[in-house]
Amino acid sequence: MKIKLLILGLVLVLGVGLLVAGCGDEGSSSSSSTSFTLTSTSWAADGGTISAANLHDSVTGGLNKSPQLTWANAPTGTMSFAIKMIDAQSSSFIHWLVHDIPSTESSVVAGANTSGMPTGSTTIDNSFTSAEGGTLTGYGGPAPPIGDGTHTYTITIYALNVASISPGATNTTFTASAAAASLGTATWAGIYSR
Repeated sequence: MKIKLLILGLVLVLGVGLLVAGCGDEGSSSSSSTSFTLTSTSWAADGGTISAANLHDSVTGGLNKSPQLTWANAPTGTMSFAIKMIDAQSSSFIHWLVHDIPSTESSVVAGANTSGMPTGSTTIDNSFTSAEGGTLTGYGGPAPPIGDGTHTYTITIYALNVASISPGATNTTFTASAAAASLGTATWAGIYSR
């Protein structure tokens, strides 16, 4: 009789353990299906070749238009978004910085750098310099050195727990401010060489 009760007890413990483990797996799969994502229609796929429209206007055929971006499944508590585009081969070279994008937004239209950035957003200086030697604000498309191989350009969208990054943020302070307030990030990349 004691043996039957012991076996029954073990079966119950194992059954409950398997049930709990199964519930944990379901929770994991449902959270991964709602992960924060970033996509673009401006080039064929994540990691694909960047289209001419998005290249810097110093590149033959380049139109220096910022890419279309769409993000989804922002983390709970998101109060604003920020965008950063860098050349992965030179991560200190900034192509685009935007912050204070309202949490009600979920996309940026193609060419938004010239018109169409979400109301309330702020664009910061990029790493390009003007002919006069000053800094340039807004989007600066890819223009890698000729013969320097393929460069990867990474766009990161930050979901922030603040409505605004400190006024007067610069490309120097942007990364620290965004990292400190980040609830999560998503990326989209493209490549280009000449």
